[in-house]
Amino acid sequence: MCALDGTLLAVGLPAENICFPPIMMAAAEVRIQASAVGTRQDLREVLAMAAAGKIRCRVATRSLSEANKALDQLRTGQVSGRIVLVMP
Repeated sequence: MCALDGTLLAVGLPAENICFPPIMMAAAEVRIQASAVGTRQDLREVLAMAAAGKIRCRVATRSLSEANKALDQLRTGQVSGRIVLVMP
C-alpha cells in the first residue's frame, strides 16, 4: 500500500487487469501514474527508488524441477510478480 498522499507508479504492461479499492485510494489520497514505456531517466529514477527500499515486488520461489511449470504459468498470465528458481 502507498503512504498517505503517495503515488503508485505502474511501469510496464501486466498480463491481467489491475484493481484498486476506491475507498482506500480516496482515503489515502493516492495518485496512480502508469507508463507502458519509459526513458533512460525514468529507469534511473525507478532504480533509485528500488535502491532506497521504496519498491516492493511479489516474489515466489520454485525449485529448479518446477521450471517448466513456472514457464507455463508465465505464458498464461498466472504469475503476479516474479518467480525465482532455487538451485539445489
